[in-house]
Amino acid sequence: MLKPLPTSIQTFCDLINGGYLYIDKTQYLYELVRYPKGVYFLARPRRFGKSLLISTVDEIFQGNKELFKGLWLTLTAPINGSNIPSFGLISAAIALGMKQTWKYGFLAT
Repeated sequence: MLKPLPTSIQTFCDLINGGYLYIDKTQYLYELVRYPKGVYFLARPRRFGKSLLISTVDEIFQGNKELFKGLWLTLTAPINGSNIPSFGLISAAIALGMKQTWKYGFLAT
C-alpha cells in the first residue's frame, strides 16, 4: 500500500507518526551538523519545506531516536543512532510574526 503524501504537514513528528511518505534526508542533515561552524542561515523558497527541515533537525538534537527508526541516521550513520548528540535549536517563525504584526496593524487602523 502506498503511503499518503504529506500536504501541509510541517513537523517531522506528525509526518512520521502519521505514516506519511518521507524521503530520507537524514544523511544530508548529519553532514550539515557533524562539524558545527557558527550559525547556519537556511534560505529556501516559500512552501519548500523550511519548517519541516528545522523540525527534523530539532528532533535529532532532542534525541528522539524512535522517530528515526529505519532511516539513514539510525542505520548507516557513524553514530548508528546510539549516540545522537543533544543540542538546543533556536528557530524563528518570521512568517507568524509578520501575520501577527499585520493583524494588529490592521486592527489598529
